[in-house]
Amino acid sequence: MSKTPDTKLFDLIQSLSQTEKRYFKVTTGNSGNNNSHQFMEIFDCVSNMEAYNEEELKKQLVAGNGSKHLAFRKSHLYDLILSSLRNYHKSKSAEFEALNLLQDIKITFDRGLLKQSERLLNKLKKKCFEYNFKQYLVAATSWEKKITASLVSTKFKNSSNYKTEKQLVNQLTQNQNELLSYLKKENELWKLRVQLIDVYRFDSASLMSSIKSFKAEFAAVLKSQPTTENHLELKVHKLTMSALINFFEGDINKGVQNQKKLVELLRNESKYTETNMSGYASEINNFLTFCFSAETLNDVPIWLDELDKLFNNPNVRTNLFLRARIYSFHQVNLLRYYNQKGTYKEFDNKQYLMFKPHINSYKNFQIQYNIAISYFFLNDFHSALIWINEINNSTTKVRPVDMSFIRILSYIIHFKFGNHFIIDRAHNSKDKTIRHEVDSNMPEKIMATYLTKISFNPNQGKELKEELINEYDNATPVKNTTHINLLKYLKKNLLK
Repeated sequence: MSKTPDTKLFDLIQSLSQTEKRYFKVTTGNSGNNNSHQFMEIFDCVSNMEAYNEEELKKQLVAGNGSKHLAFRKSHLYDLILSSLRNYHKSKSAEFEALNLLQDIKITFDRGLLKQSERLLNKLKKKCFEYNFKQYLVAATSWEKKITASLVSTKFKNSSNYKTEKQLVNQLTQNQNELLSYLKKENELWKLRVQLIDVYRFDSASLMSSIKSFKAEFAAVLKSQPTTENHLELKVHKLTMSALINFFEGDINKGVQNQKKLVELLRNESKYTETNMSGYASEINNFLTFCFSAETLNDVPIWLDELDKLFNNPNVRTNLFLRARIYSFHQVNLLRYYNQKGTYKEFDNKQYLMFKPHINSYKNFQIQYNIAISYFFLNDFHSALIWINEINNSTTKVRPVDMSFIRILSYIIHFKFGNHFIIDRAHNSKDKTIRHEVDSNMPEKIMATYLTKISFNPNQGKELKEELINEYDNATPVKNTTHINLLKYLKKNLLK
């Protein structure tokens, strides 16, 4: 059985910006390594591929005998690129500076340069507090133990000042315990937050019976040590989770207000957003989601612009996955904005196809879902069906109500095309899973039932169409803009 070639080198090279590629080629070419041209040959070949093909790579390298020891050369090239990226970015962000300080602390400590290590440690701690780098502060406290122990033993080896030494150690221990308490609380809030978001995304009904107990657990974590709310991450969790709880309790407007407080807070925390653009973009996306749920669209253009600024930030342009993530947030909400305003737009999918492999499956569904709706209301049914089929062929877990609405659009399209057998196949399917999906959603069942009746009873068409619209309207529990627009469409186009 043939082994699938490892694509890690291809994936890494494809993620590089043009500037990063140029930096790598210049620095590697000037390294004085006589074999650098062989690595550069592989780099150029892989860089020019649209999809990785190992056999094609070997063919291109065979003339110069570069295909020998290819696995080793690929692995070494991979390490060279990572080393180049470390050098390129070492002074380009506060996070890289923190990582470099950690390396410098180890180097000076291993050489017994304790005073230098201490100065570097203080610089690292200052940066960690300044930029909220709790992940590096944990490492800093570990080095603080080593450095303090070495300095204490050096300073007091000829004295008996045990009291001073004990104070230093006790203070260090207290600082570490406070940090660990904070991290424990932050982790507990994160766990609760993930549970809430999953329920919001997929099935809110499963939480409704236990919302009181969930709120009690949330309140208990908030009261746990440390009780201070000065930590920015704790404020983030508190406001986001409060907004989600508001949503589940049916107070969507209050949820919008809580989430708005959060995004406005983060917009003013420039050092936080500089090092956590993904989190900031995610909170904006959450805020926009609440705005659409509450159908309050006044703030939407402002925060779409903020996402656009993040997308075009120089630091984001060099990070393919972050760029794809922010792109997905922007596109989902932009499409929803147009759809909710009723100003449907055609979709240029060139950029989407570039980012699609790097966007998570749920965001891909949301983009495709809103594109399908846009094309449906533009009466471009062929394009709408392409995106509907893309959704139907996906295995992504989504809310049943969303999938049901997509199938409703497909029934209407096939009815307009005269493909009555497709609707009938869904309506009277022998597949129990399909029948259950249709029967468990009353608006979809009504749509499939009446379109089938109209198809086979053309003489009663007008009467049945009117019944369909009334029954569908009465069976739909949430009268949102999409539902209202579909009813308008049906009245205008189905009753002809």
